[in-house]
Amino acid sequence: MHSERTELHLQHMIERVQMGIQGEEKEIAELLFDEVYTLVRAVYKEDDKTRKVVNAVLAKYIESLKDRKILDVHKNVQVYAVIKMYQAMSKKGEVYSEQENMQDYPYTVIADDTEFEAVADTYADSFVSVRAFKRKKEAFQNLGQPQMLMMILFAYEKCTVSEICKMLKLDEAVVKNEIAALKKTIIEIGAYNAEDVSEEKEHKRRKAEKKLIECEDEEEEKGLIDYLFPSLTRNVRLGIDIAMSAVVLLVYFIFLR
Repeated sequence: MHSERTELHLQHMIERVQMGIQGEEKEIAELLFDEVYTLVRAVYKEDDKTRKVVNAVLAKYIESLKDRKILDVHKNVQVYAVIKMYQAMSKKGEVYSEQENMQDYPYTVIADDTEFEAVADTYADSFVSVRAFKRKKEAFQNLGQPQMLMMILFAYEKCTVSEICKMLKLDEAVVKNEIAALKKTIIEIGAYNAEDVSEEKEHKRRKAEKKLIECEDEEEEKGLIDYLFPSLTRNVRLGIDIAMSAVVLLVYFIFLR
């Protein structure tokens, strides 16, 4: 987050753009870039794709400032980014749709669902810092794009069910079904705990180290036949090796005994 002075400067620049005064669009984009980048990166994962999306989103957002009544520019631009990502995904097919067994979600805002909010809040800084996102559990990092979008809107931005319906032009039943599924997934992943993730990474490190040692041992065990006939299967090479050993022993007994 920027300093109070920078925030005030940003607000004044936005007000001037809304009045039709040009020349400060680039600086506005620069001040908003990092927070939008972090949000988009959580969805698209790749840096190049993320940068292209962020630049396009900010350009369109700043163009639309004249028609916007902004109370909180940060929430406003972040929600705008999510809507634009959703619209882009929708062009390739339905992102959210009605299903045979629709689940109900009894709450209208996550603050009323203390069980879900308690776990979801441990992932909140994922959308503030790329470094924080990369520290989270892999299962969370690997959420599909639709679930990550819903996570941002409902759990991070704290939008209500009705607000999400209006933003994404979806039926309430569809949105509640998606939130119910998201809650189930996040609860299964479990709350983020730095120690748990550290243990998980340490386990993976040890597993990788063990595999490397096994590969090195296998390399050391290779004989002359392995290098002369690498294309043959291991069993065939072993057979040749045994046969050659028998020949050497036979020659030894014939000529040297």
